[in-house]
Amino acid sequence: GCKERFEKDEGVTVAQWPDDVLTGDLGAKFRDWRCFQITRLVKAVSEEAHKLKPHVKVSAAVWGEWRSTRTSIGQDSRLWIEKGYLDFVCPMDYTPDLGYLRKLVTMQVDAVDGRMPLYIGLGAYQQPNEAALLDQVALSRWLGGDGFVLFQYDLNTATAHLPALREGATSAHASMPHHAPEVLFTYPKGLRNLAEARTSWFGKLWAWLFRRAGAAAKKSGKQFEGLTLKERTKVLVGVQLIPKGNFRKPVKAAAGDVSVEALSGEPVKGFKAWKPWFGGGWRVKFRPPPGSFRVVVAGKVAFHDGTSQPFAVKSRVIRILSRASLAELAAREGPPKVSGPGTRVGLWHDGHGARPILDALKLMPGLNPFFIYNFDEATLDVCQVLVLPQARNASDVDAEARLRIRKWVESGGRLLVTHAAVGYRGHEPIVPDVCLGGLEAPRRTACLVVADHPLTKNLPLNTRFEHSYFDHITLSRGASGAVVVADAADKSPVVIVGECGKGRVVASGMATGITKGDADCPPTGGELQVLLNAIGWLAE
Repeated sequence: GCKERFEKDEGVTVAQWPDDVLTGDLGAKFRDWRCFQITRLVKAVSEEAHKLKPHVKVSAAVWGEWRSTRTSIGQDSRLWIEKGYLDFVCPMDYTPDLGYLRKLVTMQVDAVDGRMPLYIGLGAYQQPNEAALLDQVALSRWLGGDGFVLFQYDLNTATAHLPALREGATSAHASMPHHAPEVLFTYPKGLRNLAEARTSWFGKLWAWLFRRAGAAAKKSGKQFEGLTLKERTKVLVGVQLIPKGNFRKPVKAAAGDVSVEALSGEPVKGFKAWKPWFGGGWRVKFRPPPGSFRVVVAGKVAFHDGTSQPFAVKSRVIRILSRASLAELAAREGPPKVSGPGTRVGLWHDGHGARPILDALKLMPGLNPFFIYNFDEATLDVCQVLVLPQARNASDVDAEARLRIRKWVESGGRLLVTHAAVGYRGHEPIVPDVCLGGLEAPRRTACLVVADHPLTKNLPLNTRFEHSYFDHITLSRGASGAVVVADAADKSPVVIVGECGKGRVVASGMATGITKGDADCPPTGGELQVLLNAIGWLAE
């Protein structure tokens, strides 16, 4: 079985299976091993399929939150894309929340970076009506998706969604982007990080002359993903159309024209395209305003049997950052600037339910809530209370961040973690003295108050309440932890409180702030009361 193969491959002994591989040193080793098994299978399928039939297109319907699926379910979609194991990718971005869909597609367009077509999976079954689905199709296109896939094909999709699409979004003829000839693009050198973007040419020369480049690299700040340039930059892209491709029929010729378009598909004017006397192909030059752009080659492929088909191939996304955007990014690299009275409550900005939690805390007297964008010591020092909802990207809360947060708690900081941030699905427990991590995620919504504590104020003992998400994480209690809320069915711990050093900790297995489809949802009822009580107790 799995346990035996893991022990043999890694040379370890697992005393308690599966508990010992859920967290800790063996947990990290097991997640890497599990991920390798799945990636090895994807690689083998791709190589053998292409060997048998070179024209075959290998795709995968993958979970949408690529930043955390490697650790949560062993699915390293980004690696599959980078290695070319796939010919196109279909992320399952099933959500009724347009804001969350925007975050997912933006991240995915950056990660794919023009390597292959990106077809956005939309959850038709989750949309309240046809207009909502049409909004998601339009947003996916506007953000740079190359197409879309609907889930699922049922009676409502057949009788309501598809006719609505036929009237507008899919009324025109379309060709599949993964059926196209090969196009080679050459690009300008992009910015590597925020420090480079904010350094003038004189500053770079000064650093080089005094050999300070190495020191500067250590303080490089945010790393840019994809091709990023500053505004007022002249962009020069080389384009070479190769009249071949992995088609079912042999290609005779391919011809087309070049253009520049915004990520939304709107054409860009003012670019220059010419064919140099050497090397063939085109050179495309333009100086775009802040925004996101792509060079497009569109035309027809002719086959030896006399037939032809249209094609369109797009370059990598070229992102142009304004000075204001760079200044905003730079501000996020440092500690937050907070003014005004009230207990300073920092909230991790990229967590599930972060916005609804922030909105709820703004209504609580005596609090001064704000988003934070890093876990540096200076940032933690600004916070009196830190709220860490389950991070969309588990790697944001890495070992160094966890150590800094733990030391901050021991020195008097107050911490609330929610859902998988307790130590589950790729997240490690931050203060195991109070909570050793998550055990299971039962698909139940009913909780029970099991202790008289400030966290259960206005919720008498044995009060039963429902939370908004379809599951919660049951917890393993640490030595200094006390259970105050449990699963109503089997009494497993759902909320644990405790102290560590001079600080306090609340670990809540509830996904406060989100509902079905990971859509934002304002907390209500007992779930809201527990949240407000937790912040009140932590702020004492």
